[in-house]
Amino acid sequence: MYKEDFGNYIVDSNTTALQPWSKIGYNADIQATTEIIAPQGGAYVFPTAAQHMHVKSSSDADKGTAVAGTGIRTLTIYYLDSEYREKSETVTLNGTTAVETSASDIFRVQNVRATTTGSSYAAVGNISILNHAENVTYGYIAIGNTRQRQMVWTVPKGKNLYIKTANIYCVHIVANKRCIITLRVTYDDKAKSLLTAGLLFMPFAEAFMDDGSLSVTYTIPKKIPEKADLKVEGISSGTASVGISFAGYTRKI
Repeated sequence: MYKEDFGNYIVDSNTTALQPWSKIGYNADIQATTEIIAPQGGAYVFPTAAQHMHVKSSSDADKGTAVAGTGIRTLTIYYLDSEYREKSETVTLNGTTAVETSASDIFRVQNVRATTTGSSYAAVGNISILNHAENVTYGYIAIGNTRQRQMVWTVPKGKNLYIKTANIYCVHIVANKRCIITLRVTYDDKAKSLLTAGLLFMPFAEAFMDDGSLSVTYTIPKKIPEKADLKVEGISSGTASVGISFAGYTRKI
């Protein structure tokens, strides 16, 4: 029973040793330059040191007040510190005015989710998690969303990640164009060693697509060790919209 229904066992059991894991991402404008699968696009830059961050929206409707705050009022940032330990902080938004996190030990932004909202029940503006100078974006909730859709993640301390499935779709504005989607990890699975954090990435899996969808189940899961950074990037011969979801589980070492 355990072997045949392993996925349900992970979801339904109370064990902390095995935890279900998933990641989603979307980019509506992949072109001829490699960029991250996330609504903000462009190249993703990993933080080089733990820091506090600024949180702000492109709309004053994303504000933690009862009258003006029709969008997201509070959100929770799930992050890793410099020791790769899992932490979180809930931030009350102030619209287009940046709010500084209380935490000054944010090293990796893992996920960002709405905690409370106004009558829109979603972001009214684009909400960014930024460095202090506000010129680098580490996290992002796009208009109309309630969570970050960004294919960037880091395996926490004391865990291994196992990716079991990947679902990808790609739609081009012009027919007969091609898109390459690549999972990159700061880990060399041949040498069994971590690579330079946030900088040196090894291609781990790849899909070459025109218009359509692709579902992959890895009979042997893709194993990624603790402290490895992963990101999914795309490049296309024509403007493409790309969406991705990964699923799997983490396991305590």
